[in-house]
Amino acid sequence: LDNNQLECTLTAESTGRDCMDNVCRRVNLQQPDLFGLKFFSRRPYPKYRWVDLDRPLKKQLDKYAQQPTGPLHLGVMFYVHDVSLLEDEVTRFHYFMQLKYDVLDGKLRCNYEQAIVLASYSLQAESGDHDPERHTLENLQDLPLLPKDKMATLSEERFAALTEAIIAQHASLTGIARQLAEVYYIVGAQQLDGYGQECFLAKEKLDL
Repeated sequence: LDNNQLECTLTAESTGRDCMDNVCRRVNLQQPDLFGLKFFSRRPYPKYRWVDLDRPLKKQLDKYAQQPTGPLHLGVMFYVHDVSLLEDEVTRFHYFMQLKYDVLDGKLRCNYEQAIVLASYSLQAESGDHDPERHTLENLQDLPLLPKDKMATLSEERFAALTEAIIAQHASLTGIARQLAEVYYIVGAQQLDGYGQECFLAKEKLDL
């Protein structure tokens, strides 16, 4: 979830759990039960398909994956209602990153005010205290801070105004530890529509 890539050597009989255990050991993920592995599906919807951890991985990729040799992606599979249930730093960091992706992708729906506050938390969590020389409109304009569906409709002036608002909000967080900013982000994201939900395609059966 931090965009790093790992290479795992497995056999044709290795299960999804063999791969998951390998990943968790190498990133020191202490609460693996909250996470899963997913891959791009051959079908357009849903975009991703979760790996069945108890079945051979190769068979699943050969049958369902858009690219059987393509990458797997670590992701949060089970969402918590209380941030205190995230017991270790690594788990909390990856959980925070998942929620950030969910917000930016539009899976978690927020208004502009909520988006500004969350973006300021993400800046504090990932780059620390506000630095007037680093955290400028020019330096942040290519950094994904706002949901992409909102970005698509913004004028240049409106985008600049929102980014300046994020910078000001970030400056107000000076002194807050990065780990605490992650907690604030998670708590804020838990209040959004769509939190903990995943949609699946279903067929409707009508009894006539």
